[in-house]
Amino acid sequence: MTGDERWDAPLFQSIAWFLGDNDTGSVMYDSETCGCYDGLTVDGPNLNQGAESTLALVSTLQHARTLASRRTQA
Repeated sequence: MTGDERWDAPLFQSIAWFLGDNDTGSVMYDSETCGCYDGLTVDGPNLNQGAESTLALVSTLQHARTLASRRTQA
């Protein structure tokens, strides 16, 4: 949001976490429901899909879209 590039790496790390770069290698995004699992346990994701988790994913992806848009305009 600020345009400060020091936030780019943590943003990409967050996206990677949702896509499986986490402690159990679990993809946290459910492509059938477009939701996000509630949490990560030692056995993999908690398969509940609460609003908070889905909103965290959506917000992360929105920030990535903004970053990509800003880079293509530069």
